[in-house]
Amino acid sequence: MSQPLIVQAGKRLVIDTITGIIGFPFWWYTRGLMRFLQFVWSVFLDYRASLGIGVWVKNIFVPMYGSYDIPGRIISFFMRLAMIVLRGVALVFLALLTCVAFLAYLGLPILVAFMILYHALGDLL
Repeated sequence: MSQPLIVQAGKRLVIDTITGIIGFPFWWYTRGLMRFLQFVWSVFLDYRASLGIGVWVKNIFVPMYGSYDIPGRIISFFMRLAMIVLRGVALVFLALLTCVAFLAYLGLPILVAFMILYHALGDLL
């Protein structure tokens, strides 16, 4: 004898919910982690390209604004050197920020689980 549609839907909903809760940590630390790493890497590469450090390094000895006299070359060299250093610092800061985001991604489910247990069992602890 077949069950009513509402009973079948209810059973399916309960099963999907339970398997989703149990399967979430496995997804978070496998496929979800790989997707997050790809996202972080693409953000890093985009910012590296937008900072254009390679272009600044390649043209470090090229005078700016076509000023080929000695003072123009010296000013251009030090200006480009300063830009390379500042942009390099910005890129290192971004790399550190992405590492922090990665560590936060790893620790977030553990923190959430701990906080749920802490508030659910707060009187017992």
